[in-house]
Amino acid sequence: MPPSAGAPLQPDTVLRGHGSPVQCASLHPSGRLLASGDAAGVVKVWDLHHRRPAASFQPHPTPFGVLSLAVVDRHGLASIVTQGRDGKVEMWALGPDGSVGEGSGGGVETGAYGMCGVAVMGVDNGVVMATPCGEPGRVEVVDLEAGKQVASLRSAQGDEKWGMVMAVDLYRKSGGDDLGVAVGYEDGSVGLWDLRFPSDPLVRLKLFDEPTLSLTIDVEGKGGVAGGATKQVAMLSLKDGEPTKALRLRKLVGVKEEGINCVAIRTDRRVFATGGWDGKARVWNYKRGVPLAVLKYHTKEVAGVAYLPGGSLLATASRDTTVALWSVFAETGPN
Repeated sequence: MPPSAGAPLQPDTVLRGHGSPVQCASLHPSGRLLASGDAAGVVKVWDLHHRRPAASFQPHPTPFGVLSLAVVDRHGLASIVTQGRDGKVEMWALGPDGSVGEGSGGGVETGAYGMCGVAVMGVDNGVVMATPCGEPGRVEVVDLEAGKQVASLRSAQGDEKWGMVMAVDLYRKSGGDDLGVAVGYEDGSVGLWDLRFPSDPLVRLKLFDEPTLSLTIDVEGKGGVAGGATKQVAMLSLKDGEPTKALRLRKLVGVKEEGINCVAIRTDRRVFATGGWDGKARVWNYKRGVPLAVLKYHTKEVAGVAYLPGGSLLATASRDTTVALWSVFAETGPN
């Protein structure tokens, strides 16, 4: 439910157990499990009912750490996809009790060693990943199970350079199952790609004067949110079938401190969350682009935010080594 006026906002639960900064988190659709990854390369799978780790393993070496992870559906079963700064992506079977099986395929060398997380999505025939690669400005789309490239998306057109890939998201285009890729670049722009026609982007839109740091498209493929190294959050509108309207800036809203590390849109498209360099997570009205709540629990940078698929539970992962769980607004929350 909405917080009481003037009442300090406190997390429902704080998960402590990582010995290094937590860089990412992802919730299992059941709401019973959460996976989190840290800078030492350790992944913990948390039993949220008992509020303790059900499993702990190290998929990536300590010097590199876990940059991103996601719990995805794979042929009706859950898997964890982990990305390290060692340039590797791995996929692991996840049991309903939180147990983790051996690497189940998906071991891919990306050639990317920066700070951009990969995007993954479960599809009918497996799991698809969009990832930056060794060539600046290029994104590769890969069938994780087969380890084969599906498409290669190059940003440069002629002499125009967009810079390094800073953020990427996979989404289903509005009205169908066709996949699109949204990419945030070092020059502060965002580009959209239709995987049916990967040779050229649909559109590119300049949003910020500094790099685009975070980007996500909503579950219906009709809009999205981007954050930059500036004091701004961009609200986006997507429209299929009309190239001149494929991507538009709906609203640009300000925040007090610069650096929007991460963004997540709730499945019902009513609210979204951002996490920043200032250690705060913020909850926003998705339709109007107005702030609803500031979550001030963490003492260091918020590196990841994630909503429960189909639910209202919000997880915030922080470099203070904790993951906090919040129920700030119910699923029927503000329009």
